[in-house]
Amino acid sequence: MHTDLIASVNTNDDDGLKRLLDAGRDVNERNEDGTTALIHAAYLGRNDAMNLLLDHGADTEISAELGGTYGTTALMYAADQGQIDSVRLLLDRGAQIDAQDNNGNTALMRSFTGNGNDAVKVLVERGADVSLANEDGETALWWAANDGDGSAVNILLDAGADIDEANGLGGTPLIVAAANHPMVVQILLDRGADVNAEDGTSQTALMVAAGVGGVESLKMLIDKGAQVGGSDSVGQTALMMAAESGSAPAVALLVSQGEPVDAQDMGGDTALHFGARGHAADVVRTLLAHGADTTIVNRRGGTPEDIAEGEAKTVLVAHRERAMLSQVAGVTDEQEPVQRSRKM
Repeated sequence: MHTDLIASVNTNDDDGLKRLLDAGRDVNERNEDGTTALIHAAYLGRNDAMNLLLDHGADTEISAELGGTYGTTALMYAADQGQIDSVRLLLDRGAQIDAQDNNGNTALMRSFTGNGNDAVKVLVERGADVSLANEDGETALWWAANDGDGSAVNILLDAGADIDEANGLGGTPLIVAAANHPMVVQILLDRGADVNAEDGTSQTALMVAAGVGGVESLKMLIDKGAQVGGSDSVGQTALMMAAESGSAPAVALLVSQGEPVDAQDMGGDTALHFGARGHAADVVRTLLAHGADTTIVNRRGGTPEDIAEGEAKTVLVAHRERAMLSQVAGVTDEQEPVQRSRKM
């Protein structure tokens, strides 16, 4: 059940809201989830209601207290929802721009958790601290890269954000962008991001891009000097990750750049094992065309053919049978001259 003040805000009843306030209702009374009328007005972008509430002494720093909303202020809600005019109004009325919720997120960071990307420019222009990080080590730039917002990335970099600052797991903005956002990858590379930075598992942006079959990002990273042939903390290479993603074009690109085809991870798997396990027939064909060894056994005692299923299995069986026929034909060709010489 909402308080009467919140109900008035939610129904856009400014006259009813004014009557309640003029009658002495506590402007900061909380709903059962800890929210106030001001928080609801900010979330909905009800600026006339916000002015009424603020004129009657509403506290901009009261925050929600229950569920996943611990510490979320009215400004954070407005930023999250992209209520740009509400963001400006709250800042004009004294809201703390760099207040942090219980997870360390600021309004600037919260701009990327909902619909509020347009709030970034306003908050930066009004002096938001772009260097702050939440409890997971994630800065606003990290969030912008994760969100794929190239415009925000440029705004934050222009404001002095550290382009290579990693989160708590070691992931830099470039590494997180490599997963799905080639436009942001290009921006970060052009602005000097460390192309070979590694996260806490020794994965690079190249490996992350390979893991999603991101050919466009792979090309950009390679052009900027990304190291080819490296491995992460469990011995997996970019080629293995590309094979597991099922992207034959990514596999072909990496092989052409010198990725070792038959490298093995700590479990003894090669890229061919990964392609076979993932039922990626085109990947298997591509690797076979580049000479992948079908006889390598992993630590569980399996060759790629042993663990393959579906069309990938069919491709590997056909490859083995062709190799056997070729070998038999070769032996026959060698024996025929001998047999003919005996008849003479």
